[in-house]
Amino acid sequence: MKKTIAILTYLSTIILYSGCSAGFYQYPRTLEEGKFEIGVGTFFSIFQVPSYIYPSYEYTNQLSFVGYPDLFLRYGISDNVDVGIRLWGLMGFLSDIKLQFLGDKDSLFASSADLEFGATFVPIPTYPGTTPGGLMALSIALLGDVMPSKDLGFYFGAKVRLTYVPSPFTYYTPNPVPPTSLGLTSIFTAGVLLLNSYNYNVIFEVNFMKSILSEKWALGPCIGVKIKF
Repeated sequence: MKKTIAILTYLSTIILYSGCSAGFYQYPRTLEEGKFEIGVGTFFSIFQVPSYIYPSYEYTNQLSFVGYPDLFLRYGISDNVDVGIRLWGLMGFLSDIKLQFLGDKDSLFASSADLEFGATFVPIPTYPGTTPGGLMALSIALLGDVMPSKDLGFYFGAKVRLTYVPSPFTYYTPNPVPPTSLGLTSIFTAGVLLLNSYNYNVIFEVNFMKSILSEKWALGPCIGVKIKF
């Protein structure tokens, strides 16, 4: 039971304070003008419980694992610009606008820049001794891919996310350490896209997230199916 509590507490820390979203899908190529894309997926988080949350427990600094569902929607404003929105946390969203500045839908290479913003709020304590809190985030990413065929693409990206907590959580721990209001996280992405020549495709992605201001980190593999219409 204590181990479960520690896992849930640190998972909340990863999602809410490092700004790591439960789901990424950072494909560089934008949608065609006027097209919609809806996606469902599953995100997994592999992370390490840091020593300052539960320093007296033997599993501190051991690896833990949690999985989540994900839901997202995109729309093509033009052939080189699209926008998207997805769920974030219990009561929040992340939206973004993407500009593809290199390549087209069929070129071997493509690259884009992505600006992301959003907010979330947890209305109930995640654990007795914590208080409700919210989070705002602003991110910028640079993405690229190689598409040797219409049904196979390899992509990668790097993102920096700035987060702000207007109402910080407090932790009931043996040695409480209140979280900082500002967070800065680096996120590195690698993925594979399959069956892109159809109106649906399958995406496999891995994200490594590291807080620039603390010891927190997470590894996030995810899989999703996207349908275009």
